[in-house]
Amino acid sequence: MMLPTTITPSRTRDNFAALGIEIPGLDELAAISKCMYEATERDPGEDLAAEITTGKVTADNAAKKLLDAAASQTARLAANEIYQRAQVAISKATAQAVRDHAPHIIETLAPRFAEAADRLAATAGVNVPAKAKRILNTPGMADTHRTRQEATADLSAIALVRTSLATSYRFGPREPAASWWIADSADLDQDRLDQATRLGRHWYALTQAGYQLRLSTPEEAAALEAAAAERTQRAKREKETKRNEQAARIARAELEQRKRQLEEANR
Repeated sequence: MMLPTTITPSRTRDNFAALGIEIPGLDELAAISKCMYEATERDPGEDLAAEITTGKVTADNAAKKLLDAAASQTARLAANEIYQRAQVAISKATAQAVRDHAPHIIETLAPRFAEAADRLAATAGVNVPAKAKRILNTPGMADTHRTRQEATADLSAIALVRTSLATSYRFGPREPAASWWIADSADLDQDRLDQATRLGRHWYALTQAGYQLRLSTPEEAAALEAAAAERTQRAKREKETKRNEQAARIARAELEQRKRQLEEANR
């Protein structure tokens, strides 16, 4: 699925249909856009010429036909300008239709993403040679290589849709984040989240680094980021508490030592 530069209902509908996803309302928007486009493309001069050729223009109606064609041409030129403004509204309506359906899109794609992640994880620990000849000559290596490539391609395609929902259709935060496609875990603090962000969409590297892959909604991504930030803050608080406790123990020990020294000096 390509990231759309201009959001049109027909292209958006076809892109999601290729994924087996139907967006309600896009058929009607596509039909509206097509009708408007055809209205601006129709040439009254060509229509008049065709009627002359077929004998529909006579001496009795020629003047009226010409004036009607001229009026249609004037209306057509005005319609072109209005059509451009209408396309902006159609584009916005298309984006809104996708946003309204975005939770279902992610829900539909999440199992496919998880299945591809499982296929990729199954190849973990296998060092696939860089040279094609060695891959072909190593027993079982060609299958592993193919599985890894296909799983990676599937993950990337679905991640591109997830990115498109955010960046093109403005569903949730637009800044790409690792939280869009990794799962929460007990050790996922801010440092680990930053590491995942640096790895980006290098899926095998993410799995090798111990991340579990999953497709997240904006709410799930926000919850994951908040949990990672809380773990980081909690770790800092615990570290500070330990530092303070250690400082207190040292202070108490120094105080006890000074007391003993005073007692010995007073004897």
